[in-house]
Amino acid sequence: MPDIAPALDPVELESRIARWRDRLTSPTELQLPTDYPRPVPLKVVEGVEEFTLPESAGLAVLQLSLALQQQQQRGRQAPDDQTTASPFTVLLAAFAVLLHRYTAEEDIVVGSSSESSNPLVLRFNVKPSDTFLDVLRTVHNVEAVAARDEVPFDQLVTNLLGDAGDAVATSSSTSGYGESKTPSSLFRVRFFNQTDTNETTLRKTISAATDLTVIIRQKSTESLRKLHPLIQIQITYNQVLFSPARIRLIGAQLQRVLDAALTTSLVTQMGQVPGPDHHVGNIDIVSSLDRAVLPDPEADLNWSVFPGSITSTFVRNALAAPERPFVTETVLRSCDSGNNSNTGISAKIRKLIRTFNYGQILRAARIVSRYLRLGGIQREDVVVVYAYRGVDLVIAILGVLMAGATYSVIDPAYPPARQNIYLSVAKPRCLLIIEQAGELSDEVKAYVKDELEVVCTLPALAIQDDGQVRGGSLPGTNID
Repeated sequence: MPDIAPALDPVELESRIARWRDRLTSPTELQLPTDYPRPVPLKVVEGVEEFTLPESAGLAVLQLSLALQQQQQRGRQAPDDQTTASPFTVLLAAFAVLLHRYTAEEDIVVGSSSESSNPLVLRFNVKPSDTFLDVLRTVHNVEAVAARDEVPFDQLVTNLLGDAGDAVATSSSTSGYGESKTPSSLFRVRFFNQTDTNETTLRKTISAATDLTVIIRQKSTESLRKLHPLIQIQITYNQVLFSPARIRLIGAQLQRVLDAALTTSLVTQMGQVPGPDHHVGNIDIVSSLDRAVLPDPEADLNWSVFPGSITSTFVRNALAAPERPFVTETVLRSCDSGNNSNTGISAKIRKLIRTFNYGQILRAARIVSRYLRLGGIQREDVVVVYAYRGVDLVIAILGVLMAGATYSVIDPAYPPARQNIYLSVAKPRCLLIIEQAGELSDEVKAYVKDELEVVCTLPALAIQDDGQVRGGSLPGTNID
Protein backbone atom coordinates (compact mmCIF):
# COMPACT_ATOMS: atom_id res chain seq x y z
CA MET A 1 0.00 0.00 0.00
CA PRO A 2 1.53 3.36 -0.96
CA ASP A 3 2.28 6.04 1.58
CA ILE A 4 -0.61 8.50 1.08
CA ALA A 5 0.14 11.64 3.09
CA PRO A 6 -2.49 14.37 3.09
CA ALA A 7 -2.07 17.13 0.50
CA LEU A 8 -2.18 20.46 2.33
CA ASP A 9 -1.93 24.06 1.26
CA PRO A 10 1.08 25.92 2.76
CA VAL A 11 -1.00 27.90 5.27
CA GLU A 12 -2.75 24.85 6.66
CA LEU A 13 0.52 22.89 6.70
CA GLU A 14 2.26 25.60 8.71
CA SER A 15 -0.67 25.78 11.12
CA ARG A 16 -0.61 22.05 11.74
CA ILE A 17 3.17 21.95 12.15
CA ALA A 18 2.93 24.76 14.71
CA ARG A 19 0.47 22.68 16.72
CA TRP A 20 2.76 19.65 16.44
CA ARG A 21 5.68 21.77 17.63
CA ASP A 22 3.72 22.81 20.73
CA ARG A 23 2.53 19.25 21.27
CA LEU A 24 6.04 17.76 21.13
CA THR A 25 7.97 20.40 23.06
CA SER A 26 10.68 18.88 25.33
CA PRO A 27 9.53 15.24 25.21
CA THR A 28 10.91 12.70 27.64
CA GLU A 29 13.27 10.17 26.07
CA LEU A 30 12.14 6.76 27.25
CA GLN A 31 15.00 4.78 28.76
CA LEU A 32 13.77 1.21 28.90
CA PRO A 33 15.61 -1.05 31.35
CA THR A 34 17.77 -3.45 29.36
CA ASP A 35 19.22 -6.89 29.95
CA TYR A 36 22.61 -5.85 28.62
CA PRO A 37 24.51 -2.53 28.76
CA ARG A 38 24.05 -0.14 25.85
CA PRO A 39 27.28 -0.25 23.82
CA VAL A 40 28.89 2.90 22.44
CA PRO A 41 28.50 3.20 19.54
CA LEU A 42 25.19 1.38 19.61
CA LYS A 43 24.96 -1.75 17.50
CA VAL A 44 21.63 -3.13 16.31
CA VAL A 45 20.96 -6.84 15.82
CA GLU A 46 17.24 -7.36 15.38
CA GLY A 47 15.30 -10.28 16.77
CA VAL A 48 11.61 -11.11 16.46
CA GLU A 49 9.18 -12.75 18.87
CA GLU A 50 5.58 -13.51 17.90
CA PHE A 51 2.66 -14.71 20.00
CA THR A 52 -1.12 -14.91 19.85
CA LEU A 53 -3.29 -13.52 22.63
CA PRO A 54 -5.56 -16.15 24.20
CA GLU A 55 -9.27 -15.91 23.42
CA SER A 56 -9.97 -14.49 26.89
CA ALA A 57 -7.57 -11.63 26.26
CA GLY A 58 -9.07 -10.98 22.83
CA LEU A 59 -12.54 -10.85 24.34
CA ALA A 60 -11.26 -8.45 27.00
CA VAL A 61 -9.97 -6.15 24.25
CA LEU A 62 -13.40 -6.03 22.62
CA GLN A 63 -15.15 -5.42 25.94
CA LEU A 64 -12.77 -2.57 26.78
CA SER A 65 -13.35 -1.08 23.32
CA LEU A 66 -17.07 -0.83 24.10
CA ALA A 67 -16.53 0.25 27.71
CA LEU A 68 -15.10 3.61 26.69
CA GLN A 69 -18.13 4.36 24.49
CA GLN A 70 -20.51 3.42 27.30
CA GLN A 71 -18.64 5.65 29.73
CA GLN A 72 -18.77 8.55 27.26
CA GLN A 73 -22.50 8.08 26.74
CA ARG A 74 -23.11 8.15 30.48
CA GLY A 75 -21.06 11.35 30.60
CA ARG A 76 -23.28 12.86 27.84
CA GLN A 77 -20.31 13.94 25.79
CA ALA A 78 -20.63 15.46 22.34
CA PRO A 79 -21.49 13.02 19.54
CA ASP A 80 -18.07 13.55 17.89
CA ASP A 81 -16.39 12.21 21.03
CA GLN A 82 -18.53 9.06 21.26
CA THR A 83 -16.54 7.04 18.74
CA THR A 84 -15.66 3.54 19.86
CA ALA A 85 -12.03 2.94 20.73
CA SER A 86 -10.63 0.34 18.36
CA PRO A 87 -8.99 -2.87 19.62
CA PHE A 88 -5.71 -1.39 18.40
CA THR A 89 -6.22 1.63 20.67
CA VAL A 90 -6.94 -0.65 23.63
CA LEU A 91 -3.72 -2.56 23.04
CA LEU A 92 -1.79 0.70 22.61
CA ALA A 93 -3.17 1.92 25.95
CA ALA A 94 -2.14 -1.35 27.62
CA PHE A 95 1.33 -1.00 26.13
CA ALA A 96 1.53 2.59 27.38
CA VAL A 97 0.78 1.32 30.89
CA LEU A 98 3.67 -1.14 30.57
CA LEU A 99 6.03 1.60 29.38
CA HIS A 100 5.00 3.69 32.38
CA ARG A 101 5.63 0.79 34.76
CA TYR A 102 9.00 -0.07 33.17
CA THR A 103 10.37 3.49 33.18
CA ALA A 104 8.35 5.29 35.91
CA GLU A 105 7.86 8.06 33.34
CA GLU A 106 4.51 9.83 32.99
CA ASP A 107 5.43 11.37 29.62
CA ILE A 108 5.17 8.61 27.01
CA VAL A 109 6.12 9.15 23.35
CA VAL A 110 5.42 6.39 20.81
CA GLY A 111 5.69 6.18 17.05
CA SER A 112 2.61 4.92 15.22
CA SER A 113 0.82 5.44 11.89
CA SER A 114 -2.41 6.79 10.47
CA GLU A 115 -4.92 4.96 8.29
CA SER A 116 -3.01 6.32 5.29
CA SER A 117 0.21 4.66 6.56
CA ASN A 118 1.73 8.06 7.28
CA PRO A 119 3.84 7.84 10.47
CA LEU A 120 2.51 9.69 13.51
CA VAL A 121 4.09 10.73 16.79
CA LEU A 122 1.79 10.06 19.76
CA ARG A 123 2.50 11.67 23.11
CA PHE A 124 0.32 10.96 26.10
CA ASN A 125 0.46 11.40 29.85
CA VAL A 126 0.09 8.34 32.07
CA LYS A 127 -0.14 8.92 35.81
CA PRO A 128 0.17 6.13 38.39
CA SER A 129 -3.16 7.25 39.88
CA ASP A 130 -5.01 6.78 36.56
CA THR A 131 -7.28 3.82 35.97
CA PHE A 132 -6.94 1.93 32.72
CA LEU A 133 -10.07 3.60 31.36
CA ASP A 134 -8.44 6.98 32.06
CA VAL A 135 -5.40 5.91 30.05
CA LEU A 136 -7.60 4.49 27.28
CA ARG A 137 -9.51 7.78 27.04
CA THR A 138 -6.24 9.72 26.87
CA VAL A 139 -4.76 7.51 24.15
CA HIS A 140 -8.01 7.60 22.19
CA ASN A 141 -8.10 11.41 22.28
CA VAL A 142 -4.41 11.75 21.37
CA GLU A 143 -4.92 9.46 18.37
CA ALA A 144 -7.90 11.54 17.22
CA VAL A 145 -6.02 14.84 17.54
CA ALA A 146 -2.97 13.42 15.73
CA ALA A 147 -5.17 12.18 12.88
CA ARG A 148 -6.85 15.58 12.51
CA ASP A 149 -3.47 17.34 12.40
CA GLU A 150 -1.79 14.76 10.16
CA VAL A 151 1.13 16.07 8.11
CA PRO A 152 3.69 14.22 5.97
CA PHE A 153 6.18 12.63 8.36
CA ASP A 154 9.26 13.83 6.47
CA GLN A 155 8.12 17.45 6.76
CA LEU A 156 7.26 16.98 10.42
CA VAL A 157 10.75 15.64 11.21
CA THR A 158 12.45 18.41 9.25
CA ASN A 159 10.48 21.16 10.99
CA LEU A 160 10.84 19.69 14.48
CA LEU A 161 14.48 18.61 14.38
CA GLY A 162 15.94 21.15 11.95
CA ASP A 163 19.43 20.18 10.79
CA ALA A 164 19.25 16.98 12.81
CA GLY A 165 16.16 16.00 10.85
CA ASP A 166 17.98 16.52 7.57
CA ALA A 167 20.94 14.44 8.70
CA VAL A 168 20.94 10.73 8.03
CA ALA A 169 22.44 7.94 10.05
CA THR A 170 23.46 4.59 8.68
CA SER A 171 21.92 1.76 10.65
CA SER A 172 23.89 -1.43 11.22
CA SER A 173 20.64 -3.34 11.59
CA THR A 174 20.48 -6.89 10.34
CA SER A 175 16.76 -6.53 9.61
CA GLY A 176 15.11 -6.98 6.26
CA TYR A 177 15.55 -3.29 5.50
CA GLY A 178 19.27 -3.82 5.12
CA GLU A 179 21.56 -0.88 5.66
CA SER A 180 19.05 1.97 5.57
CA LYS A 181 19.48 5.69 6.07
CA THR A 182 17.05 7.16 8.54
CA PRO A 183 16.39 10.58 10.07
CA SER A 184 17.05 11.30 13.70
CA SER A 185 14.41 9.54 15.75
CA LEU A 186 11.61 11.26 17.67
CA PHE A 187 10.87 8.08 19.64
CA ARG A 188 12.47 4.83 20.81
CA VAL A 189 9.36 2.66 20.68
CA ARG A 190 7.01 2.03 17.75
CA PHE A 191 3.48 0.57 17.89
CA PHE A 192 1.81 -0.22 14.56
CA ASN A 193 -1.39 -1.70 13.19
CA GLN A 194 -0.27 -3.97 10.37
CA THR A 195 -3.08 -2.89 8.07
CA ASP A 196 -1.86 0.73 8.38
CA THR A 197 1.81 -0.12 7.97
CA ASN A 198 4.01 -0.73 4.95
CA GLU A 199 7.72 -0.90 4.25
CA THR A 200 7.89 2.87 3.72
CA THR A 201 6.34 3.49 7.14
CA LEU A 202 8.83 1.20 8.82
CA ARG A 203 11.82 2.55 6.93
CA LYS A 204 10.98 6.18 7.72
CA THR A 205 10.64 5.58 11.44
CA ILE A 206 13.45 3.17 12.28
CA SER A 207 16.84 4.26 13.59
CA ALA A 208 19.65 2.92 15.73
CA ALA A 209 17.77 4.41 18.70
CA THR A 210 14.73 2.17 18.12
CA ASP A 211 14.44 -0.27 21.02
CA LEU A 212 11.13 -2.02 20.33
CA THR A 213 8.66 -2.27 17.46
CA VAL A 214 5.25 -3.80 18.14
CA ILE A 215 3.01 -4.79 15.24
CA ILE A 216 -0.61 -5.83 15.84
CA ARG A 217 -2.51 -8.00 13.40
CA GLN A 218 -5.75 -9.94 13.43
CA LYS A 219 -5.75 -13.62 12.64
CA SER A 220 -8.81 -14.34 10.53
CA THR A 221 -10.98 -17.28 11.57
CA GLU A 222 -12.68 -19.62 9.15
CA SER A 223 -15.37 -20.71 11.57
CA LEU A 224 -18.38 -18.61 12.51
CA ARG A 225 -18.32 -20.41 15.85
CA LYS A 226 -15.60 -17.99 16.90
CA LEU A 227 -16.93 -14.90 18.62
CA HIS A 228 -14.02 -12.72 17.53
CA PRO A 229 -10.80 -12.99 15.54
CA LEU A 230 -7.61 -13.83 17.37
CA ILE A 231 -5.05 -11.06 17.90
CA GLN A 232 -1.43 -11.68 16.97
CA ILE A 233 1.44 -9.56 18.28
CA GLN A 234 4.90 -9.32 16.76
CA ILE A 235 7.68 -7.61 18.73
CA THR A 236 10.90 -6.71 16.95
CA TYR A 237 13.73 -5.83 19.33
CA ASN A 238 17.45 -5.13 19.52
CA GLN A 239 19.17 -8.32 20.68
CA VAL A 240 22.18 -6.28 21.78
CA LEU A 241 19.95 -4.83 24.53
CA PHE A 242 17.22 -7.38 25.24
CA SER A 243 17.04 -11.14 25.65
CA PRO A 244 14.27 -13.25 24.04
CA ALA A 245 13.03 -14.11 27.53
CA ARG A 246 12.54 -10.40 28.27
CA ILE A 247 10.37 -9.96 25.16
CA ARG A 248 8.26 -12.98 26.12
CA LEU A 249 7.78 -11.40 29.55
CA ILE A 250 6.48 -8.24 27.88
CA GLY A 251 3.86 -10.30 26.06
CA ALA A 252 2.79 -12.07 29.24
CA GLN A 253 2.66 -8.81 31.21
CA LEU A 254 0.59 -7.18 28.47
CA GLN A 255 -2.03 -9.87 29.07
CA ARG A 256 -1.92 -9.14 32.80
CA VAL A 257 -2.63 -5.46 32.11
CA LEU A 258 -5.62 -6.41 29.93
CA ASP A 259 -6.99 -8.72 32.64
CA ALA A 260 -6.67 -6.00 35.27
CA ALA A 261 -8.22 -3.45 32.90
CA LEU A 262 -11.25 -5.65 32.34
CA THR A 263 -11.74 -6.00 36.10
CA THR A 264 -11.61 -2.20 36.44
CA SER A 265 -14.14 -1.83 33.64
CA LEU A 266 -16.55 -4.25 35.33
CA VAL A 267 -16.25 -2.35 38.61
CA THR A 268 -17.07 0.90 36.80
CA GLN A 269 -20.05 -0.65 35.00
CA MET A 270 -21.50 -1.69 38.37
CA GLY A 271 -21.51 1.96 39.38
CA GLN A 272 -18.62 1.66 41.82
CA VAL A 273 -15.62 3.93 42.03
CA PRO A 274 -12.40 1.99 41.32
CA GLY A 275 -10.12 2.02 44.37
CA PRO A 276 -6.34 2.40 44.53
CA ASP A 277 -5.87 -1.26 43.60
CA HIS A 278 -7.22 -0.39 40.15
CA HIS A 279 -4.72 2.41 39.53
CA VAL A 280 -2.25 1.55 36.79
CA GLY A 281 0.63 2.23 39.17
CA ASN A 282 -0.65 -0.49 41.52
CA ILE A 283 -2.08 -3.22 39.29
CA ASP A 284 -0.32 -6.57 39.50
CA ILE A 285 1.58 -7.27 36.27
CA VAL A 286 3.54 -10.27 37.58
CA SER A 287 2.88 -13.15 35.18
CA SER A 288 3.46 -16.87 35.46
CA LEU A 289 6.72 -16.39 33.52
CA ASP A 290 7.86 -13.88 36.15
CA ARG A 291 6.99 -16.23 39.00
CA ALA A 292 9.07 -18.98 37.39
CA VAL A 293 12.24 -16.92 37.94
CA LEU A 294 11.35 -14.78 40.96
CA PRO A 295 12.21 -16.10 44.43
CA ASP A 296 9.30 -17.16 46.60
CA PRO A 297 8.82 -14.39 49.19
CA GLU A 298 7.23 -16.90 51.57
CA ALA A 299 9.99 -19.49 51.30
CA ASP A 300 12.07 -20.28 54.38
CA LEU A 301 15.45 -18.62 53.87
CA ASN A 302 16.87 -20.16 57.06
CA TRP A 303 17.86 -16.80 58.47
CA SER A 304 17.91 -18.28 61.97
CA VAL A 305 20.57 -20.83 60.99
CA PHE A 306 24.10 -19.49 61.56
CA PRO A 307 26.28 -20.84 58.71
CA GLY A 308 29.51 -19.99 60.49
CA SER A 309 31.91 -17.06 60.49
CA ILE A 310 33.55 -15.66 57.36
CA THR A 311 36.85 -17.23 58.32
CA SER A 312 35.38 -20.65 59.07
CA THR A 313 33.58 -20.64 55.71
CA PHE A 314 36.80 -19.65 53.96
CA VAL A 315 38.80 -22.35 55.74
CA ARG A 316 36.19 -24.97 54.89
CA ASN A 317 36.26 -24.03 51.20
CA ALA A 318 40.07 -23.87 51.15
CA LEU A 319 40.43 -27.33 52.68
CA ALA A 320 37.87 -28.75 50.25
CA ALA A 321 39.54 -27.29 47.13
CA PRO A 322 43.00 -25.91 47.92
CA GLU A 323 44.03 -25.72 44.25
CA ARG A 324 41.02 -23.71 43.17
CA PRO A 325 41.89 -20.13 42.10
CA PHE A 326 40.86 -17.64 44.78
CA VAL A 327 42.09 -14.23 43.68
CA THR A 328 43.84 -12.67 40.69
CA GLU A 329 45.59 -9.32 40.55
CA THR A 330 47.63 -7.36 38.02
CA VAL A 331 50.84 -5.74 39.25
CA LEU A 332 53.33 -3.49 37.52
CA ARG A 333 56.99 -4.51 37.57
CA SER A 334 60.08 -2.76 36.29
CA CYS A 335 62.44 -4.84 34.20
CA ASP A 336 65.97 -4.27 32.83
CA SER A 337 65.84 -3.17 29.20
CA GLY A 338 69.44 -4.31 28.61
CA ASN A 339 70.76 -0.78 28.13
CA ASN A 340 74.10 -0.64 29.98
CA SER A 341 75.19 2.82 28.86
CA ASN A 342 77.19 5.10 31.10
CA THR A 343 74.06 7.12 31.79
CA GLY A 344 72.59 4.23 33.73
CA ILE A 345 70.18 1.37 33.24
CA SER A 346 66.91 2.11 31.47
CA ALA A 347 63.94 0.30 33.02
CA LYS A 348 60.72 -0.74 31.34
CA ILE A 349 57.39 -1.40 33.01
CA ARG A 350 55.59 -4.65 32.38
CA LYS A 351 52.30 -6.06 33.62
CA LEU A 352 52.31 -9.26 35.64
CA ILE A 353 49.12 -11.18 36.34
CA ARG A 354 49.31 -13.14 39.57
CA THR A 355 46.78 -15.79 40.59
CA PHE A 356 46.72 -17.37 44.05
CA ASN A 357 44.68 -20.40 44.99
CA TYR A 358 42.73 -21.09 48.17
CA GLY A 359 45.55 -23.10 49.71
CA GLN A 360 48.12 -20.32 49.29
CA ILE A 361 45.85 -17.64 50.77
CA LEU A 362 44.91 -19.91 53.69
CA ARG A 363 48.56 -20.57 54.51
CA ALA A 364 49.43 -16.87 54.30
CA ALA A 365 46.47 -15.82 56.48
CA ARG A 366 47.37 -18.44 59.10
CA ILE A 367 50.95 -17.13 59.25
CA VAL A 368 49.67 -13.59 59.84
CA SER A 369 47.23 -14.85 62.48
CA ARG A 370 49.97 -16.76 64.31
CA TYR A 371 52.28 -13.73 64.21
CA LEU A 372 49.60 -11.52 65.76
CA ARG A 373 48.79 -13.98 68.54
CA LEU A 374 52.46 -14.51 69.36
CA GLY A 375 52.83 -10.74 69.44
CA GLY A 376 50.24 -10.45 72.19
CA ILE A 377 47.02 -9.79 70.26
CA GLN A 378 43.97 -11.13 72.06
CA ARG A 379 40.32 -11.55 71.12
CA GLU A 380 38.51 -8.28 70.31
CA ASP A 381 41.74 -6.26 70.13
CA VAL A 382 41.90 -3.67 67.33
CA VAL A 383 44.49 -3.98 64.56
CA VAL A 384 44.98 -0.94 62.34
CA VAL A 385 45.90 -1.90 58.77
CA TYR A 386 47.81 0.60 56.65
CA ALA A 387 46.29 -0.59 53.41
CA TYR A 388 47.07 -0.95 49.76
CA ARG A 389 44.37 -2.44 47.53
CA GLY A 390 45.67 -5.83 46.52
CA VAL A 391 46.00 -9.44 47.58
CA ASP A 392 48.07 -8.38 50.60
CA LEU A 393 45.03 -6.60 52.05
CA VAL A 394 42.93 -9.77 51.71
CA ILE A 395 45.58 -11.73 53.61
CA ALA A 396 45.83 -9.06 56.30
CA ILE A 397 42.07 -8.96 56.94
CA LEU A 398 41.73 -12.76 57.02
CA GLY A 399 44.73 -13.03 59.34
CA VAL A 400 43.32 -10.43 61.76
CA LEU A 401 39.91 -12.13 61.86
CA MET A 402 41.46 -15.58 62.34
CA ALA A 403 43.34 -14.19 65.33
CA GLY A 404 40.02 -13.18 66.88
CA ALA A 405 40.72 -9.47 66.54
CA THR A 406 38.98 -6.73 64.59
CA TYR A 407 40.50 -4.32 62.12
CA SER A 408 40.35 -0.70 61.01
CA VAL A 409 41.82 0.41 57.70
CA ILE A 410 43.76 3.65 57.21
CA ASP A 411 44.70 5.06 53.83
CA PRO A 412 48.42 5.95 53.96
CA ALA A 413 47.72 8.83 51.57
CA TYR A 414 45.95 10.71 54.40
CA PRO A 415 47.96 13.53 56.00
CA PRO A 416 49.79 12.44 59.20
CA ALA A 417 47.54 14.61 61.38
CA ARG A 418 44.45 12.91 60.02
CA GLN A 419 46.01 9.47 60.49
CA ASN A 420 46.65 10.36 64.13
CA ILE A 421 42.97 11.23 64.58
CA TYR A 422 41.94 7.80 63.32
CA LEU A 423 44.52 6.15 65.58
CA SER A 424 43.21 8.09 68.59
CA VAL A 425 39.70 6.77 67.93
CA ALA A 426 40.66 3.16 67.13
CA LYS A 427 43.22 2.78 69.95
CA PRO A 428 44.88 -0.19 68.22
CA ARG A 429 46.99 -2.81 69.95
CA CYS A 430 48.79 -3.62 66.71
CA LEU A 431 49.85 -1.87 63.51
CA LEU A 432 49.89 -4.01 60.35
CA ILE A 433 51.59 -2.19 57.49
CA ILE A 434 51.35 -3.54 53.96
CA GLU A 435 54.63 -3.16 52.08
CA GLN A 436 53.00 -1.29 49.18
CA ALA A 437 51.58 1.26 51.66
CA GLY A 438 55.08 2.50 52.47
CA GLU A 439 56.50 3.49 55.86
CA LEU A 440 54.87 5.51 58.62
CA SER A 441 55.80 9.18 58.79
CA ASP A 442 57.90 10.39 61.72
CA GLU A 443 54.90 12.31 63.07
CA VAL A 444 52.77 9.16 63.15
CA LYS A 445 55.59 7.10 64.68
CA ALA A 446 55.96 9.66 67.45
CA TYR A 447 52.22 9.63 68.15
CA VAL A 448 52.16 5.83 68.30
CA LYS A 449 55.10 5.78 70.69
CA ASP A 450 53.80 8.50 73.03
CA GLU A 451 50.00 8.03 72.97
CA LEU A 452 49.18 4.40 72.14
CA GLU A 453 49.75 1.07 73.84
CA VAL A 454 50.82 -0.95 70.81
CA VAL A 455 52.06 -4.41 71.70
CA CYS A 456 53.25 -5.48 68.23
CA THR A 457 53.88 -4.18 64.75
CA LEU A 458 53.92 -6.14 61.51
CA PRO A 459 55.76 -4.04 58.92
CA ALA A 460 56.12 -4.56 55.17
CA LEU A 461 53.62 -7.40 54.76
CA ALA A 462 53.76 -8.80 51.20
CA ILE A 463 52.98 -12.04 49.42
CA GLN A 464 55.51 -13.21 46.85
CA ASP A 465 54.72 -14.53 43.40
CA ASP A 466 55.11 -18.12 44.66
CA GLY A 467 52.68 -17.59 47.56
CA GLN A 468 55.31 -17.17 50.28
CA VAL A 469 54.74 -14.38 52.81
CA ARG A 470 57.32 -11.78 53.76
CA GLY A 471 57.08 -9.33 56.63
CA GLY A 472 58.26 -8.32 60.10
CA SER A 473 59.73 -10.38 62.90
CA LEU A 474 59.36 -10.94 66.65
CA PRO A 475 61.99 -12.11 69.12
CA GLY A 476 62.29 -15.84 68.59
CA THR A 477 60.05 -15.94 65.49
CA ASN A 478 59.82 -14.63 61.93
CA ILE A 479 56.89 -14.28 59.58
CA ASP A 480 58.99 -15.32 56.59
